[in-house]
Amino acid sequence: CSNKSLDAKSYKWTFPDGQTSALKDVDYTLSSSTPAGSYSIKLEAISKKGNKRSESSKSYTVKAAVGQVVFWQAPACGCNITNVTIGSTTRQITLDFSSVPTCGDNGTATFNLPIGTYSFSATDGTKTWNGNITITKNNCSKLQLT
Repeated sequence: CSNKSLDAKSYKWTFPDGQTSALKDVDYTLSSSTPAGSYSIKLEAISKKGNKRSESSKSYTVKAAVGQVVFWQAPACGCNITNVTIGSTTRQITLDFSSVPTCGDNGTATFNLPIGTYSFSATDGTKTWNGNITITKNNCSKLQLT
């Protein structure tokens, strides 16, 4: 964190996790498990004579780490249009693929989700699939329904 205080003799940094520092300049990193949200870092500087006190704070936004999963099926599945559900969101697989598609390809059921493990269910009206899928940061996971 950059300190632009002039004529200060002491400093107090306060970080989102409650840690503090009395150093003039500090390096601070949020934990990789910090949830998405807005966080503030505060600096209080006290003048050399002790008669002036100045505070400044800066807010930072942490975005959720995300990844994708693509659900697909091959012609050998013999499946109809398949509804895939994760949580309260349903997407449809409307095409068959002879090779592994990428996330976002037309006809696939692609989900963009925060990192984590999710339960899914899918059905084409005849067959049913259930399971779990783990979403990793900046990755496209691929799951073929057979």
